Amino acid sequence: MDQLSMTTESPLALLASACRDVAKQTMKASGRISAANRKRFAQYFTPMPVARQMASMLDVPARAVVGDYGAGAGILGATVLGSSLANSASTGTGSQLTLQAYEIDDLLHEAFKNNMGRIGELAAKLWQPAPETSLKGDFVPEAPAILEEGFRPFLDVAILNPPYQKLKQTTDLAHLLRSKAAPTPNLYAAFILLAIECLKPGGQLVAIVPRSFCNGDYFKAFRGWLRCQGSIDWVVRYKRRSNVFRADNVLQENVVFRFRKAVPQAKLVRVSLSDDPECEPELDIHVARDDVLPLDDDRIYVPTSQEELEALHRNRALPCTLGDLGVEIFTGKVEDFRHKDQLNPTPPESGAWAPLVYAHHWQRGSRKLEWSPSTKGKPACLRLDGDVASKRLVSPGHYVVLKRISANDDRTGRVHPAVVTPGCLPGATWAFENHVQVLGPVSGSELAPELANGIAAFLASPDVDRVLKTISGTTQINCNDIRRLRFPTPEALIRMDPASDRQHDAA
Repeated sequence: MDQLSMTTESPLALLASACRDVAKQTMKASGRISAANRKRFAQYFTPMPVARQMASMLDVPARAVVGDYGAGAGILGATVLGSSLANSASTGTGSQLTLQAYEIDDLLHEAFKNNMGRIGELAAKLWQPAPETSLKGDFVPEAPAILEEGFRPFLDVAILNPPYQKLKQTTDLAHLLRSKAAPTPNLYAAFILLAIECLKPGGQLVAIVPRSFCNGDYFKAFRGWLRCQGSIDWVVRYKRRSNVFRADNVLQENVVFRFRKAVPQAKLVRVSLSDDPECEPELDIHVARDDVLPLDDDRIYVPTSQEELEALHRNRALPCTLGDLGVEIFTGKVEDFRHKDQLNPTPPESGAWAPLVYAHHWQRGSRKLEWSPSTKGKPACLRLDGDVASKRLVSPGHYVVLKRISANDDRTGRVHPAVVTPGCLPGATWAFENHVQVLGPVSGSELAPELANGIAAFLASPDVDRVLKTISGTTQINCNDIRRLRFPTPEALIRMDPASDRQHDAA
């Protein structure tokens, strides 16, 4: 009689039962965490459907050391171990698994041990050796040893849901990362960096992280370091923010990615799109490396439809940059909370003042600015004194304004441009609030009205919306993402001016 005939359930059924128990234990542990503790340690517990998906992305050797850093109640480590045990039982092979875990919150250690005990029970039912597990506290103090010259990597696999928390750049960890590897603005990137340093050549990492690391200057050095370490060969993007960490009310858009250390970048990158981690992917395709990790661009693109891919290709083929058009982009220079004493709901009776443009001064989907002295309860008449007049104002003219914080939906897209003309605003000088991105002429020049209208029409196009969705999952429109778009020629843009009788496609 073989080993499997000693049990009445299949390995997959036994695994499913164990995973349910682990999920219940994890949910109980999550429910006991106070709001203060959750905020202090940036704790967002991985749902079991996500854990199962992440574990399925790993090719775990029969003899493997697994790392889970920021382990929480151990749901990721338990799922990897359980899946590997079930696979070994199904194929009739043996396994020798070790889990090294770190969790800073000792209130979760009991739940972690209970979950590992459940995996030990699963191993016994499957007639597999019980995995060896170790649990330590704070992972951060390990960083100096990991980054020390001569450190010997030991992990075969790492699976991470790291803490989502800003990394203060004055800390010892931030200084160490800057000097030994790459600066990282957030703890989640620091944990990924350290886990990769622990991987053996050929080792794999699967992590669920905010998509923010894919673009923006803050993560530029980290992305450069990551590319030098190996290959990103699989990215899972979720359509809706709210469906991943719904139990913790997290609206950040997250991605899951797989990384292989010290191997050449894969020529094809697998890209999957899910509406919900409990459902089968809506899309599962292999995309050319240059469409995800182009050699001439440090950002990571995640196109998840043929329409997005085609829009990306069309945009890259356009001839002009903003600089070629004589246009620059900047963020509005007035932070209203810093100038409360200078803001009035009506023009002051005496003294110089300037109209302040808020993102509330135009509607989503409309390209017409309708300034008023007060909008949404915010005073918009800026009295000019102190440093305001010299540093934060612009001359009247033609500008294109964008809402810096925008909605992430398919109805109106992400870019909401409006055109500012000399007739829109009173005064000899103007001001833009910090939640407004402004496209205007480079110093010493003017932006022609028909060109401003054409640029607004181009930025409102479905192609630009699709391109930006491949770059960023945040609701923020970054200046650098607009700067690095390609634009049609001035002549083609002018033909896009809605006032023109000769509108043509930008391509």
